[in-house]
Parts: sequence; structure tokens; C-alpha cells
Amino acid sequence: MKELFIGSDASKGYCDFIILDSDEKVVLENFQLDDTPKGHTQLRGVIDDVFTDSKVLLYVALESTGGYENNWFKFFFDLIENEKYKIRLCRLNPIGIHHYIKSSQKKIITDKVSAISICEYLIRNKKKIRFNEDIKDEVLKKQWTYIKILTKQSTQLKNQLEKSLYVIHPQLLKYNSGAKPEWFLKLILKYPTAEKLSRASIKSISKIPYIRKSKIAQRRGKTKYCIFRGRSLCLYNNINCIANHIIEKNIKLPKRISN
Repeated sequence: MKELFIGSDASKGYCDFIILDSDEKVVLENFQLDDTPKGHTQLRGVIDDVFTDSKVLLYVALESTGGYENNWFKFFFDLIENEKYKIRLCRLNPIGIHHYIKSSQKKIITDKVSAISICEYLIRNKKKIRFNEDIKDEVLKKQWTYIKILTKQSTQLKNQLEKSLYVIHPQLLKYNSGAKPEWFLKLILKYPTAEKLSRASIKSISKIPYIRKSKIAQRRGKTKYCIFRGRSLCLYNNINCIANHIIEKNIKLPKRISN
């Protein structure tokens, strides 16, 4: 069985390819195709030319570039289902490619050089690579990445809010649990300073959902002894914006996703 290898370096809107044999000799020089129906059709023509010899086993490697490679990956994955094409497809970790290029001491890195390096890395490490893994979980990976971003932003905002509250509302920090209950954030939005909270009536505060009426007088009374007596409009605005953002980031995802 004759083995050929395709190295693919996907970028935004296009991809660079090169085909080498098992001895790392060039079978087809670098070529670049657009990530469009026309580009995919041209690539299909190249693949058909490769498989004019029925005894060819084609290895294809795409470097993971945060999603730019997905259309090309799906293109090759669809070909796997056709018995005419004997293809082993993989998505490579960019960290491994980076260290390989660094160890090879290639000083000028272009898309063409990256495609060659990806192909060389594939040839030398094919026994360690997992091939033909389904892409059905790709959407879930994107969903998980989105959730992690929201969680990170929410944590940063909560930490910033705590530092600001330490100046203006130090007596309320004991009620500022890690979960940042929504009643607490709404209380801060309505009464951004200790002075305003101390003057608020119990009836007005009790309109905030889920706040315990038995604790209202206690919280309001302690704010009378706040150390901070200044008037910083900038600090008040910061607290207001941060609290609003935390509420917005607290997105509840559905337990089940319908098809």
C-alpha cells in the first residue's frame, strides 16, 4: 500500500496544502485554496487525482486553529464514508506543531512552511496519532468554551465588585457570598451607597425579591457607621455597571437542547 500525506494549514478564508510521500519527498507542491464551494470542488479534483491509483492510503492532517479548519475537516470526513477513498484524518494540537517547528530551527514561518511542517510532523508521529474521530461533539465544545468565557468574566466582575464594596459598603460584605445572590445585586443597584441604604425605609427595601424582612433593619442600621463618607460618582457608577453585568452574565442554560 502506497502511503501519501497531506499537510493542511487553515487560515481565515483559505487553506494551504502540500502532499508528501513517506520519505518526505514532495508529491505535489504547495497550493492554496479558498474556503468556498469552488475551493472545495478544486480540492476534490486533487483528491481524485491522488486516488487514480487504487492502492493509495492517504493521511490528512489539519492543525487545530480555533475553528478555521472545521469546514476542511468536514470535507475530508465526508470523503471517508466513500469506499473509493482510503483516508485517515486527524486534527493536530498546535502546541505539538509549534515545538516541532521550533526544534527544526525554521526561522521564517509562512503558511507554506507551516503546511510542510504539519505534514512532516504527521509522517514522523503517525503511530501516536488518533485518526478518523467523529466531529459530532464540535458544537458541544464551542458551547463549553462559551460557558467557560462567561464564567471567567463573571468571576472577574465579582472580584472587582467586592473591592469596590469594601470602600463604600464594607458592612454588607458579610452578606456578599461567593454565589452573589440576585437580591444582593439588586440591593446594591437600588442603594449604591451606605448613606442611601441607611435612609431607606424597610417597606422600600422589602420590595426587593427574596430579601429577608427580618434582616432588613439589621443591614440598614449597620450602614450608619460606614467609614466612607465621600461622594465618588465614578465609584458609584462602577458598582452600578458591575452589578448589572453580573446579572447579565448569570445566564441559565436549558437542561435539554432540542434538535
